[in-house]
Amino acid sequence: MKYSIIGAGNVAHHLATMLSDNGHELLYIFGRNEADAKQIAVLSGGSFTNSLSDITTKNDLVFLAVSDDSIRTISKVLPKDLPLVHTSGNTALNALSQNICGVVWPLYSFTKNKKIEYNEIPFLLETCNENLKNKLFEVFSKISSNVHYITSEERKKVHLAAVFANNFTNHLHRIAGTILSEIPLTFDVLLPMIKDQIANVDHTTLLAQQSGPARRDDRGTIEDHLRMIKQNEDLTSIYTTITNSILKTYHGKKL
Repeated sequence: MKYSIIGAGNVAHHLATMLSDNGHELLYIFGRNEADAKQIAVLSGGSFTNSLSDITTKNDLVFLAVSDDSIRTISKVLPKDLPLVHTSGNTALNALSQNICGVVWPLYSFTKNKKIEYNEIPFLLETCNENLKNKLFEVFSKISSNVHYITSEERKKVHLAAVFANNFTNHLHRIAGTILSEIPLTFDVLLPMIKDQIANVDHTTLLAQQSGPARRDDRGTIEDHLRMIKQNEDLTSIYTTITNSILKTYHGKKL
């Protein structure tokens, strides 16, 4: 398959790597960040371009790996007969105006220069026709054993779930690190507990795995924690909201 990528961020970097490593030929990389785009081109054997007019129907497939807000705008200036696929989790298929269009969303938080095993990453697909659906399954089933076909609305729900499971927890970890920075210990002290929690997901239910003062309805500890952060309105709001959600789930009540 001959392909091009519009975009030069983390997703574009790994998309080019996984496709080129599986025998597909990169024609062009187009990106606003010329240095990043040229790096991808060199690593994957393609060419950098600063002109969208170079992205032609000589491609079997073109991937639009740009911000959600840019997808519809860029799609409108590309040829209607260009086979175009975007890589967004939250953007509907109908944001593309091409006759042959689809979505390939890798459900993963990519870091540009980190080596990744792609074979277990979920790839969520959607297309506007059966031929493209078959092509995408053929391409990505050789990259990963975890390929699914879902609708735009279903994908939006998966994206929302991913924000809770990944983005929000990362933010909470950062907060935890900030709290620990006030004493002579680092975030590393929490890693054994975090790693065990993640490992347990494979063999217990998340409902059963919940622990902590809200799970036990330990009001004394909860009040002590709230006193410690009472000067920080944002932390108090986050702590109270999550605590109330856990209390309601396990005890049917709130603070």
